[in-house]
Amino acid sequence: MIGGSFALSLWIFPKIVSNSRYIGFGHSGMIEPSIVFTREAMILIITQMVVTIVVVLLVARQLIKRINQDRPDTVQGYLFKMSRITGISEFELFHKAAEGWPVSDKRIEIDFNTYMASENTPYYVNHFVRKNQEHLDKLHLPLFIFKQH
Repeated sequence: MIGGSFALSLWIFPKIVSNSRYIGFGHSGMIEPSIVFTREAMILIITQMVVTIVVVLLVARQLIKRINQDRPDTVQGYLFKMSRITGISEFELFHKAAEGWPVSDKRIEIDFNTYMASENTPYYVNHFVRKNQEHLDKLHLPLFIFKQH
């Protein structure tokens, strides 16, 4: 992007201004060293380079925010991500997490109500999230979810 901006500055701007003192490409396609930059050409080139660098930095910042958004920091964030990706509720995830543990349905319901009130997760949910965390980090959250009935 920056290289394209530089080429644009050296090739297009001189033709727009049509001043013979601006640098341009010679017959061989190379920059002619005998032509000198004018002050206006330098201002145009530097301005475009600065704008291009700012745009690249803004796009990079948005991409970093998007990547960090896909990597939750908490168990609650991973539960939310699992719920969005699989399309099942967090309550159903609690049942799925308890499958290998000696936990009754009543206990799961109590633990889920505690989770909803104070965001405390039981041991079997923590284990379930830790077990799937590596796979979840590789998946990206979709912006929109369309349910098929």
